[in-house]
Amino acid sequence: MKFIVLLLIFMALAGADKLITAVNISQLNKNFPDSVKGDEFIAERNPVAKWFFVKFGLIGGTLIFYPLSVGLLFLSYRLLRVPFNDHISLYVLFMIMMLVIGNNTYFFLKYSKII
Repeated sequence: MKFIVLLLIFMALAGADKLITAVNISQLNKNFPDSVKGDEFIAERNPVAKWFFVKFGLIGGTLIFYPLSVGLLFLSYRLLRVPFNDHISLYVLFMIMMLVIGNNTYFFLKYSKII
């Protein structure tokens, strides 16, 4: 039961991050084409994710990198459980992912010319 709940939480967090990142890249390419000349994935700061995008395209890279992100969240959770307990490690991961999603949301609003 605990594994299923963790899987759903990590899938939702990673899915929100990947969805907003893909939308950011498409909005940047659409609204600011002069700023992305030569590097259409310039908005992505994660070099591993950027490599997947370059290699497999935006949608393919997102679909391939998504399970890797969920796996990395599980690995981080397991490693954080060593010095802390389950609740603190989940709280730390949740707060980090909320910062990442919040940052991506800010750039979505910026790239889509809402702000």
